[in-house]
Amino acid sequence: MPDEPRVHVDDSHGAPGVTLSAGRLAASFLPSVGMLGVSLRRDGLEYVALPDGVAGFRSGHTTGIPLLHPWANRLAKGEYRVERARVDLAGLDVHRDGKGLPMHGTMVGPLRWSVVRAGPTGRRAVLSTTFDHGRDDTARFRAFPFPHRLTITASLGADALEITTTVEPTGRRAVPISFGFHPYFTLPGVARRDWSVELPSCTQIDLDDRGIPTGQTSQVRGGDVALEGRTFDDHYRLHRERRLAISGGGRRLEVRIGRGYEFTQVYAPPRHAFTALEPMTAATNALVTGDHPTVSPGDRYRATFTVLPS
Repeated sequence: MPDEPRVHVDDSHGAPGVTLSAGRLAASFLPSVGMLGVSLRRDGLEYVALPDGVAGFRSGHTTGIPLLHPWANRLAKGEYRVERARVDLAGLDVHRDGKGLPMHGTMVGPLRWSVVRAGPTGRRAVLSTTFDHGRDDTARFRAFPFPHRLTITASLGADALEITTTVEPTGRRAVPISFGFHPYFTLPGVARRDWSVELPSCTQIDLDDRGIPTGQTSQVRGGDVALEGRTFDDHYRLHRERRLAISGGGRRLEVRIGRGYEFTQVYAPPRHAFTALEPMTAATNALVTGDHPTVSPGDRYRATFTVLPS
């Protein structure tokens, strides 16, 4: 039957990829290029934007649906401390923003993830991959000297894509948690000026001119905000309602942020037909401030978000 879930391998994005299909949806990932999500289609229409393309991601730029690990967004300085471990990023090859701040972690680029499962499971198509962050990669380990195993599982049903990320310590140290995703979404065939961003009731975190939290907050009642004539690069702490969306022209893409993610960033720059609705496990700069979860050896940290295009 055409609606049964399927998984197949292709190289339509210039690298070996895995495409999941279920019902009217299809989603594609590149395990050989950082487990980058490169496509989410409904009835053949694309809801994922690829600014800079896969080539840009290989050189360190975010695009598609990328994991940002071990820190999402940016750090206020080039060092941080976790318990007795002091980490100095000076001289390390980490991506930095225009002001020189470490940004987007160390996992953006051509890293090969291992596929551990790819196939239909019940009414869903499932791809599960792992990456061992250990002592074999000196530069990456020096930037985050906490051995652990990452697992990303993408599960596609007839109406939604679910992405679950798990962190399991593989050494004696507890692992600080500050990862997130930076998914670039679009509304096919709808001009940006006709888009609205739907926010839940939440707490907005004030940012300075570097994008670092100032410590000041304000409450957001939630609702629709028209994108015409405005931009977003705003940071929020989530409350009980955890649904964000972009909508317009009869189309809608909703992101449901599940347990494990307590924060989000909304990014909608001018003159670009994409909006990033970003689930984050900790606030921007959490590795520096120390305000982040940790996961102890023998335990695991799990966080899930779900994307529903319509």
